[in-house]
Amino acid sequence: MNFKEKIIALAIAVGIMHIAPLKAQTYGSGSVTSYAARFGIRGGMNFSALDPDDAERSDLRKGYTVGLFAKLHVSPLFALMPEVNYTTKGGAIHYNEAFVDGTAAFDVNYIEVPVLLVFQPAPFINFHAGPYFAQLVGGTVSNVSEVSLFNFEDEVDPEDYNKFDAGYALGTALDAGPFSVGFRYTQGLHKIGRERTYDGNSYIFPNANNRVFTLYMSLALF
Repeated sequence: MNFKEKIIALAIAVGIMHIAPLKAQTYGSGSVTSYAARFGIRGGMNFSALDPDDAERSDLRKGYTVGLFAKLHVSPLFALMPEVNYTTKGGAIHYNEAFVDGTAAFDVNYIEVPVLLVFQPAPFINFHAGPYFAQLVGGTVSNVSEVSLFNFEDEVDPEDYNKFDAGYALGTALDAGPFSVGFRYTQGLHKIGRERTYDGNSYIFPNANNRVFTLYMSLALF
């Protein structure tokens, strides 16, 4: 995380600490039961793919996400929703080079912190968007090609991958009391692979960004 990103993250954290819970309010023709801060758990299924610059295509891979959230209303219509999630991402990249065709599969795991602005036009639905920041914590990479010499499966080497990722998230959810069911799309803005040098030539592999579709459920505990 560079200096600018650290300042942004610190400003967000200070802002969250100074948000006070609000009492129940009404708007339009309806009434919302409570605008107090809510805290809970969330989990769901990820359908992830890579967004490669120099490959034929990337297949979707199934994964999961689990974590904690806080929903802090700043007005009847708007809330700030920070989360801390463990999430699995990745994808399978199909490549066609001069001497070999194959598929490289990446399963990468992150601790991810989205900070979302929530728009709640009615008690039963919300729309949310905002940035996320993520730290790589592990994963696996494998390769299957026409030449068996190049086939392998191994743990992700942190020296070959960007340890930090950041991007944006967009989503919507249906709310019923303490329960929510939602859909979210996240797009990474950093390449997964780090720049490497081989025989005097620089390259990035995988030269791709994370992108994930998530179906999730959440439960406010208090």
